[in-house]
Amino acid sequence: MVERLSAGRGLRPRARGRCLGLLVLVFSLAGCGKSREEKRPAPIVAPPLGDAGGHPRGLFQVTSACALPYRMTIDAPTTWRLPFTNMRPGDRVQLAFWGHWSPATLRSAWFGRFVGGGEVEGAVQLTFDGARRVELADGVPVLCDPFDYPMRRGERYAVSFSAVGSVPEGLDFEGDGLSAPGDLAREPVLEGSPDWRGHGVKWVAVEGEAQRVLAVLGDSIGAGQSAQRAEQRFIEVAQMRLGHPVVDASVGGDGIERALNRLERDVFELPGVTDCLVQLGTNDLHREDPGFLIDGLSDAFGRLRAAGIRPWAATIMPKPGHLTEAGEQTRREVNVFLRSTRLIDGYADFDLAIRDPADPANARPGMLADGIHPTSAGHAEL
Repeated sequence: MVERLSAGRGLRPRARGRCLGLLVLVFSLAGCGKSREEKRPAPIVAPPLGDAGGHPRGLFQVTSACALPYRMTIDAPTTWRLPFTNMRPGDRVQLAFWGHWSPATLRSAWFGRFVGGGEVEGAVQLTFDGARRVELADGVPVLCDPFDYPMRRGERYAVSFSAVGSVPEGLDFEGDGLSAPGDLAREPVLEGSPDWRGHGVKWVAVEGEAQRVLAVLGDSIGAGQSAQRAEQRFIEVAQMRLGHPVVDASVGGDGIERALNRLERDVFELPGVTDCLVQLGTNDLHREDPGFLIDGLSDAFGRLRAAGIRPWAATIMPKPGHLTEAGEQTRREVNVFLRSTRLIDGYADFDLAIRDPADPANARPGMLADGIHPTSAGHAEL
């Protein structure tokens, strides 16, 4: 968990603090139908935020995150430059770096505004309890000292760091990231090779006024697989439309049980998350057991609610060519549950957005890349 400390102290691991947002969370859907099954609940207005904990400058909330389920081992120092789009205005920043199942050494880390073409400006060096170098233990987040930096909504920033050892990474998307051999994190222009995976950085948080922050707990669909570019993933499209952070807490291949096992690490420990969209179930349809999925999803919704996070659901999209008749019936029964349950604050009807109205077991042309994962056009619909 994370919590705010006294003024100017930033965050620390393993304590829980939550807030509720002011904004109305509205999911944009394509082709909403008129039947009772397809009708969405009205948007729900969150309760007022109330006291921000006495912090004179606001509170830290996450603006970018990655579950980092994979790893690579680096024998020689390597530098990464990782751009991201910020959707949280504020004036102070803190980052969490994460080691995987074996240790790594973070040799140097910098933060600045991303200009493009591997270039940053206004970069500042990060410290860790005053030190510029830190060891990353296996599975333990390491927080940098909070630092002043003006953060504007919709602008691009970049984390640059060099490391050696076991460095965690995320999915591969075409984007603006770079890597290069050597300790080059401080260089204004990094001349390296395209590197489109997230590496090492668990989350970036910004201190400012309290706002809505949505995490997506999902599988490879939530992680954005088959989107051509990182900014075409539905989480990126959604945050630009909604105007607040929508952050990645998804791992490819996850079913409900595996996602529940990492709920603490990948959602509860993100600072200031107010809402969570649960996008799970497609990898459990082979069980052909609606009760298993409904029980697991209900558990997820309840645990989120108990942690002070508003739960939302995504209906399960068609999976043409991958399901038996019993598997398809399971998908439909679970979707009926998700559209009617009072355990959640609302749902995003991914099924309705993607499916073929004339054949609900199939997707509309151009929506799925492989019968499972949305194309970039499909992500835009979600």
